[in-house]
Amino acid sequence: TFTKYPVFWVFLVLLLLITGFMAGVYPALYVSKFSPVSVIKGTSGFKGKSKFSTVLLALQLTISVSALVMGVIFAKNSQFQKTIDRGYDNDNIIFMPLPAENYQSFRNEVLTNPLVISAEGTQHHIEWGTSRKPVKDEEKQLEVDFLDVGPAYLATMGVRLKEGRLFDESRSDADLKNGSVVVNRRLVEGFGWENAIGSTFTLYDTTRYTVVGVVDDFYTNGMWDKIEPAVMRLANTDRYNNMAVRAKKEDLPAILEFMKAKWKTQGTNYIFQGRLQEDVMHEERNINRSIMKINIFLALAATILSLIGMYNMVSLDVLKRTKEIGIRKVQGAPVPVIMYLISRKFLAVLFIASVTGCFGGYYLSVMMLDSIWDYYVDIKAGMMIFSASLLITATILTIISRITAAAMRNPVICLRYE
Repeated sequence: TFTKYPVFWVFLVLLLLITGFMAGVYPALYVSKFSPVSVIKGTSGFKGKSKFSTVLLALQLTISVSALVMGVIFAKNSQFQKTIDRGYDNDNIIFMPLPAENYQSFRNEVLTNPLVISAEGTQHHIEWGTSRKPVKDEEKQLEVDFLDVGPAYLATMGVRLKEGRLFDESRSDADLKNGSVVVNRRLVEGFGWENAIGSTFTLYDTTRYTVVGVVDDFYTNGMWDKIEPAVMRLANTDRYNNMAVRAKKEDLPAILEFMKAKWKTQGTNYIFQGRLQEDVMHEERNINRSIMKINIFLALAATILSLIGMYNMVSLDVLKRTKEIGIRKVQGAPVPVIMYLISRKFLAVLFIASVTGCFGGYYLSVMMLDSIWDYYVDIKAGMMIFSASLLITATILTIISRITAAAMRNPVICLRYE
């Protein structure tokens, strides 16, 4: 609540006062230079090229383009993270943390539902948590992510096998005894193995593991961190404090309700925490969506203010050149020529602001994306061109509407203008 932060309100008041002062001091100083005699005679017109106003307008347009670029980039990044292949079937999974003592009985209940394809327990869950440990072979040492899982967990999650085999129920006792593990491709590349199946490495120089399978890389910790070398090993059943359930995507809501009803029969005070795997990743998507909304709002606000500023600047220029417009019309100048003569300097400002705004929006977006995620959308020139085109189109329409109204006036009225 803002009421707990009085400094925030002081900041807003100071912002209002300082902004108002800075906005008013320049025109006040400018007007104060007028000679009283010239003011009374009406000869003290606003002359000059208004360079300061032009610079402010260019800055305003630059900020607008930058905000538009950032809004488009974060919208694309949101779509990118939503549709990216995460290396497993995240669309077909229900995830549920639960006490280890309830795992076996509840799993049996879940498997009675004919819509459930498979259900398996695990200690660690993809995009939910791993443990980082050092391992080494004969030549190298790596920091790797360990996932202690059940025999059917990798198959349930839809992790894609590249070499060897996955764990299965029939071999689980032997795999536990022999230290059999499944690794990802990033670990194989890290050790530089040519033939990974049968290769061995040690943990803390004491525990030796043998690779029986290699799977494709998957996002262990979402988009937040880089994909690291990973080792999947079997865990004892009494350590299963999570469960993954696999089914068709369209059946997941019904299965979730089924699980919720069955959980009430377990006689435990542990709150039901089943959720879609998609919801496990909700934090990164909420952050992305929030940043996107903020930037789109800023882009719209900055664009509207820029258009108002451009309209006012063009209007002032038209007022100063009213007689010139009338003379040119009398001499036969067509409306398009008059429009070009008046708008060319504004178009130059718009072009410069579009270029600088695109670069500014690009670098600000990269800085922000890189500070939050290790994996994000590739920023392409088309995103910036599209963003700049939106503002350019709106600005040109604003300029045309104002200049057309002035150019279509009766030349007689223009020549009589004081």
